[in-house]
Amino acid sequence: MTAKATPTFDTLPLIERKFCEHYVTHANATAALWHAGYHEDDPDPVKRRHACALRGSNLLDEPHIRTALAELLGAAGITKGRLLAKLAAMMDADIADFSEYMDGTTLADLRAAGAPTTLIKSASKSTSKEGASYRLEIADQLAAITTIAKVMGHLQDKPLEVKIDFGQVMTEWEKAKRQEASE
Repeated sequence: MTAKATPTFDTLPLIERKFCEHYVTHANATAALWHAGYHEDDPDPVKRRHACALRGSNLLDEPHIRTALAELLGAAGITKGRLLAKLAAMMDADIADFSEYMDGTTLADLRAAGAPTTLIKSASKSTSKEGASYRLEIADQLAAITTIAKVMGHLQDKPLEVKIDFGQVMTEWEKAKRQEASE
């Protein structure tokens, strides 16, 4: 018996290839599947979104999809180690590290000075009667921490699954009622 070959990105069905392409852009399985063209025929938009969320989550659990995503990211030079290093830098960013640049320095000046500009979300200057004011916004640390936790498997994008054995619940309830009646 021959081992089944793991499909590569190029051999995936079209909807799965599109899903992978959109997932590396959105990092959201529901949005990726929707943009890939997967739509349930249900007229209720909530049910369609739920179907996309469920199917997208299930796709991410598929080993061939994980392999295809790693292949796509690797081709772009994005490795798990590089991603985690960038996210760690974002997570550890401190606005105080940029205080010396809060004098109206442009992003180009920051880059020339060797400042870690990939951590800067925006830089702006505004002027009023009181003078000029400068705004420097660094990367979203909570988003970086959350993303690292997801990559490391500490957070799941899966709905909570609750299973209730009603037979057991009824038995416990009846037991409690009998005990209550005997007291």
